[in-house]
Amino acid sequence: MTEQAKHPRLSRRQTVSIAVLAVLTLVLGVMLGSLTSLGSTVRGLLYGARGEIDLTTVQEIYAILRTDFDGELDTTALQNGAKRGLVAATGDQFTNYLTPEQTTAMMQRMNGNGFVGIGVELGFKNGNLVIIAPQDGSPAKQAGIQAGDIISAINGTPVAAMSEEQAVQALRGERGSTVTLTILRDKQLMDLTITRQAITIPSVRWTVTGENVGVLTITTFDNNTSRLARDAAQEFQSKKVRGIILDMRDNPGGAVTAAQGVVSLWLPEGSLVMTERRGETILRTYKTELSPLVDTTPTVILLNEGSASASEVVAGALREYDKATIVGTQSFGKGSVQEIRRLSNGGSLAFTVSRWFTPKNNSIDGKGITPDTLVEQSSDNADSKMNAAVQKLLGN
Repeated sequence: MTEQAKHPRLSRRQTVSIAVLAVLTLVLGVMLGSLTSLGSTVRGLLYGARGEIDLTTVQEIYAILRTDFDGELDTTALQNGAKRGLVAATGDQFTNYLTPEQTTAMMQRMNGNGFVGIGVELGFKNGNLVIIAPQDGSPAKQAGIQAGDIISAINGTPVAAMSEEQAVQALRGERGSTVTLTILRDKQLMDLTITRQAITIPSVRWTVTGENVGVLTITTFDNNTSRLARDAAQEFQSKKVRGIILDMRDNPGGAVTAAQGVVSLWLPEGSLVMTERRGETILRTYKTELSPLVDTTPTVILLNEGSASASEVVAGALREYDKATIVGTQSFGKGSVQEIRRLSNGGSLAFTVSRWFTPKNNSIDGKGITPDTLVEQSSDNADSKMNAAVQKLLGN
């Protein structure tokens, strides 16, 4: 998404959204770090704010297996399985245990560092392992993987027969090695073989078209996104672009502070971006902290089913302040907030603590954002959504 000792030093508070790669565990959402511990384990009892859980039988099970099981026992796998079983029993698909390796990869990803993999963001939806978004320019994208694809099998092994850890491990590998995914798309099965590569993808790209339209593409929200997006806005401002297209298709989310920074390009300092709530209680508010650069520039946002979490934060805020219209298809609908806590073994726990709401108190959780103009991708190679956005800006 381990046991927490009372005294180990934990990481500083962070504000991140795990938009998980194939090298990570299967979590997606806004994440809030914490310095508090989970409780203490004493004589098989896990103590916390809501009472205790008797884990004595867990030790009994292990003792039986250790003594009489006919086969090899991987103690690390058993420990990880016990941790995952505990969090899985919450019934929340976004509450997960991350191993130390997964935690390190997650932090590298949020810092904008590269990784080896196929370049996809994964999540569970309706019980299926779904491609939330292929990373732009990644091996997965080049192989034809699309947002919304369901992974039915990995290297011939059905995903239904795998644990989350086994699925993640099956997708991992050395640079230059291949993995074959059996994909379910539009009720049709297909096999796609993908070569794993070292992937370093900048979170922001921008260009100015021949029609003097600024196109700002944000593929994820990491620690560099706000700065790069502001650089783009300054160039758009200097070139007096006729309008801006903010392309967040297949953007599965990222750091909420990065989303704050992007929204700040359009909204006055101090404007509400989102609230974090538990029930009716407001836990935290997020407001813009910088002066806007393109607040009077006509803007169109592009979304699709791979747009989730922080990209939905940005789209929801800009539309509710009448700073942008939205073109494309329904977004993913990730509106819950997770907290991430570092654990004594170097791993971490991601667990749902609240929901986030747009400035006008709307929740998109499980629903997504409905575009103002619905445009499906055409079957040919033309980018029908981008064309529609340009036409909307230029009034054609």
